Amino acid sequence: MFIDILKRHKILFVSISIILVLIIVVIYFVVDASKFKVLSVSPNPRNISYLTPRLTVEFSKPLAGDNYKINTNGVLTTTKIEGNKLVISIDSNLKPNQSYDFTIESVRSSSGDEIKSYSIQIYSNGNTTISDEERAIILSRQQDNKSPIINNPIFKYVPHSTLSYEIDGKIDTSKSKPITIVITVELTAADVRIGRDSVVESARQDAMTYLKSLTGISVDDYFVTLVVKEPNL
Repeated sequence: MFIDILKRHKILFVSISIILVLIIVVIYFVVDASKFKVLSVSPNPRNISYLTPRLTVEFSKPLAGDNYKINTNGVLTTTKIEGNKLVISIDSNLKPNQSYDFTIESVRSSSGDEIKSYSIQIYSNGNTTISDEERAIILSRQQDNKSPIINNPIFKYVPHSTLSYEIDGKIDTSKSKPITIVITVELTAADVRIGRDSVVESARQDAMTYLKSLTGISVDDYFVTLVVKEPNL
């Protein structure tokens, strides 16, 4: 009798444990599915053709706004948002068999979630044989006729950085002003103690003064956006 009771209790304990594990697993997958994250980067950035350098970064949620920044280490790119995808066209000539590091920063979803930083390591292969898909990309880029934008004089002066701000340029041909000048201010804990808003405004004014001093540049020809990076307190 006593042994039977122990067996029943053991079976009950095992059953409850299994149910709890299943509940935890379900909760994990539900929470993970609701996170704002990168789902994929295509084609494989570690084996991208230098003849057709275009990447599509797919996120788990639709993207919002254009306050994101892409650090390409001097490689000129054009970006476009398509729902939950960020399409990056690399407009500089890549060297075959060369590695490049891109970082997407401060990208936000339409529901307000943010990915502060996502790194992509690119390797351009030396393959000169292109597929039908790559051929279609080449034709699409030729039809876009981006060259006048790429040759805009602003790109003689940006990227530009000082101790208080960074300036970079982004291209989006779907906008009335296809070039957006991005002013980034990265705050420190000391800046917050001194006065966050005053530090940001001072850096913004310094950046605008620099832009207005550039020969052949009218700031009114561009969208200008401000990105503030908060410190980890």
